[in-house]
Parts: sequence; structure tokens; C-alpha cells
Amino acid sequence: MTGAEALAWASRDALDDYRAFGRPPQPAPVLAVVQPGTAQEVAAVLAWASREGVPVVPRGGGTGVMGAAIPVKPAVALDMSRLDDVQVHREDMRIEAGAGATLARVAKAAEAEGLLFAHDPWSLSMATVGGAISTNGMGYLFGPYGKMGDQVLGLEVALADGTVIRTRPTLSGGPGPMLHKLFVGAEGIFGVITRAWLRAWPLPEARRFGSFRFDTFAAGFHAVTALLRLGIVPTVMDMSDTAPAPGDPEWTADGSEEAVRESTELHLAFFGTWETVDAAWSRAERELLARGGQPLGSGPALTYWDERYWVADEYERHVQRPRDWRLRPSRFRAFEYINVELPLSQVLPYREACLEHLRQYPELRAGETGLWGRPEIFSIVIHDVSGDERGAAAMRAASDHLVQLAQDFGGTMEAIHGPGAKLEPFLRREWGQAYDVIRAIKAALDPSGVLHAGRWQ
Repeated sequence: MTGAEALAWASRDALDDYRAFGRPPQPAPVLAVVQPGTAQEVAAVLAWASREGVPVVPRGGGTGVMGAAIPVKPAVALDMSRLDDVQVHREDMRIEAGAGATLARVAKAAEAEGLLFAHDPWSLSMATVGGAISTNGMGYLFGPYGKMGDQVLGLEVALADGTVIRTRPTLSGGPGPMLHKLFVGAEGIFGVITRAWLRAWPLPEARRFGSFRFDTFAAGFHAVTALLRLGIVPTVMDMSDTAPAPGDPEWTADGSEEAVRESTELHLAFFGTWETVDAAWSRAERELLARGGQPLGSGPALTYWDERYWVADEYERHVQRPRDWRLRPSRFRAFEYINVELPLSQVLPYREACLEHLRQYPELRAGETGLWGRPEIFSIVIHDVSGDERGAAAMRAASDHLVQLAQDFGGTMEAIHGPGAKLEPFLRREWGQAYDVIRAIKAALDPSGVLHAGRWQ
């Protein structure tokens, strides 16, 4: 396809100009959009591209928020949506799916067979299997089940020279290196995922939800880590302070709502058999109450769970539906969010360091801070209250500082999404000497450098 609408759609994902910070300075043009229907057709496109030196960028649902699908050199976009078959192997407790299948389709097929597909991100209805694996995304069930890459048993991948490889779908990984892990989180830079074999879990017979309020973020953090040290891992966990956002009644431009911030809410859920859920909930409730938790009942947690896809609804309406990215409304461009993983001992010091650093920018305001899935996963929202170029410059400086600060605190600069184009400048700092190893692997698998040309160089 070479129509203007198709080319505009393929040139962007969910990373808009405000949050991109000029990375890349300007998305490169998409030369054409190709829709292969088989792994062999994907391989044929890659073999041609390697011979001709034409860059290729694979594309899934376009829901990535870090710019992993944005071309940095003029490229052909591989729209993987036709590779969308899903087969559930109930007896084997595994799912076989094409890279273009949406996660919602996979989850629905698994549930029809009495099984659970355990990757449940906000973008479930739109994100695809290949995209989720390539970015190693995190979802609401991360605590006990892990990230998308942890669901992968085996992969079929088309390499740059046109070779199609398959790794054996096993829990153990078999003898030798776990080759499929090489492509998890690689954002299509080593090869194009065409098919995946995914782990399925028992569909839980019982679910129990509950919420608690703590007087301070620190009190809530210590309560959650106490559960972890007992071996109690909630199926769902979300904790955040109640810092207001622009438009909320408590919002003020001068930051005088700090007293409001100190109230922290924790939402929990346990899934499983009736016996395991009752036992886990009973002990968790006792521990949380002993550490100052004030019970709020099941209502807030149920609401949180039932409304967990609201971001996808907004994205579909305002970002994905207008396929030309230039038609996106500006209200999606005035904030930033940072999601890092830290050693448990560094979460609270890092949070305080973030809040302290942001106070030096009159153009910015710290929004909510929170934990997601496990207490090691920390997030902070930043609001631009200036509405002008000074605010955008301050946001870039603050965001860049905070992701590097996470590295300095012994953590990783991004935990929920891949690095994408946005965080590429900090990959050498993140990976250290391993960066050169990764570049050597890239050169071996893609000597012509056509897969995501210009990335990881």
C-alpha cells in the first residue's frame, strides 16, 4: 500500500511529539506498507530488502508508547495484521498464535477453553502478539505471572536474509541457550517474529478484591513489601498516592496540595482456587491492618479492575482512529510518565529524589507516584503546567535526569515498556559493555543493517 493514509498510519505509534523529545528528530517517511500473510512472505520481503538495502520496520497494533515502531530512516513497513490465527492446545496448556493476532483475541480463545492468558495490558484490545513480545510489555497480572516474554515458550522468526527459524516450544527451554529469548524485547531489530507459542494457565475459579488506605506512601510501601517477604504475591497490585492532576478540585499551580499527596491507596486482588484465595487474603489482610492499613472494602479495587482498559478507549478514540498522527488532540501531549524497576531498598529514596528534583522546575509539577504489580516497579507522572516551550524543555531535562537517576540507584530505566527510540540515547549507559555484544549480534543476524536501520548503532 502506498496511499497517504496508510503511510501516515505506519509512520507513528503512540509516542507523540511532546514525549518523544526529538527522538527521532523527525520520523522518516514510510515508502510503502506491505501486508504479508505467511512467514514465508515475510521472509521474502526481508530477503529482497537485504539485497536492495531497503530498511524494514515491522508493525503491530501501534500502541507502543516509546517509539519502537517509528522508522528513523526511510523504510518499508511490515503490517503483520494478516498473521492473526490463534489455536489453543488445551491438553498441552499452550496457545499458538500468529504475530498479528491481538492479545484480546488470544485471551478470549484461551478463556473459551477454560484457560488464562496471563498478559493483560491496558492495550489488550489493540496490541498484538508480535508487538507485545518485541517490547516485552508488562500487564496487570505481572506479579505472579511475569511480563509478556515470560509467557513465551517458543518462536518462529524471519531473519534478515530470508531464513525462517523455529525454536522448540518448551517450559525448560531445552539444552543450550534459550534462543527465543534473544528476540524478546528486541523490538524487531534482530528478526521479525511471525508466530509464537505461549503459556496458558488454569482459569481461576475464585477472585477476591480489596482496597486499603495508608497515611503515607512509605507506610503503604512497607506493608506491601511485608507481604512479599512472606511469599504472598497478589495477582493484582496497584498503589498510588492521591496527588491531584490538572482539572481536579484539589489541583493548584503552586503545589499547595502536598497534604493531599500523603494519602495513599492500595488495590489488591488474589486469583486462584477458593482455598488458596481465602488463605492468601486472610493473611494479607491481617498483615496490612497491622501496618496501618485502613480497609476500604472491595468497591474501589473492583472499580479499578473493571475500568483498567479506559486508557485504551481514549487511545482508540483520539489517537488510533485518526490514522493521520497530525490530527491527534494536543491534550495528550502535556505530561510524562516514568516507569522504572529498583532494588527494594532504593524505592523510597528514589521517590524522594524524584520529588526533590522536580521542585526546581517552576514549569513542572509532580503527579502521582505509585507501585504496580510488585513493589520494585515504581512510576511517577509529571505535568507540564506552563503550556509553552519552556515547559517542554524542562520536561525533557527532568525526564532524562530521572531515568538516569534510576540507573544510578541500581535499577533499570524502563520496566513496563521497551526502550524504543525515546530511550535509545541511554542504552549504552543501561547495558554497559554488553552494548557492544548486542551490536555484534545485530551485525551477525542482519549484516545489511536493514531491520530498523539506524537503531542500536
